[in-house]
Amino acid sequence: MDVEHLLRLLNEAYASEWLAYYQYWLGAKVIKGPMKDAVAAELNLHASEELNHAVLVAGRILQLGGTPVLTPAGWAEFSPCPYDAPEDPYVAVLLDQNIAGSSAPSRRTRT
Repeated sequence: MDVEHLLRLLNEAYASEWLAYYQYWLGAKVIKGPMKDAVAAELNLHASEELNHAVLVAGRILQLGGTPVLTPAGWAEFSPCPYDAPEDPYVAVLLDQNIAGSSAPSRRTRT
């Protein structure tokens, strides 16, 4: 396998994990509406899981001699997944946005 290609794929995964972490973490901070505390707790749990995934992927990138994406701007550039800022923090809207983001098709076509 081409190590450079593998590192690119791993950095895409790494960037996606960071964006997912940030989306869940931020959502937990700004959420409003009924049952917001329970939903915030769930979002925080998902955020910590995404951060743990990022740590694992970063370790593999380093193990292969690569460098993980170093900036938040780089996350958006490398990630094939979209990131949508939580413009409406109401519980139902925020949850719909997170669900749509986790199942959204890739922004780019892989070759």
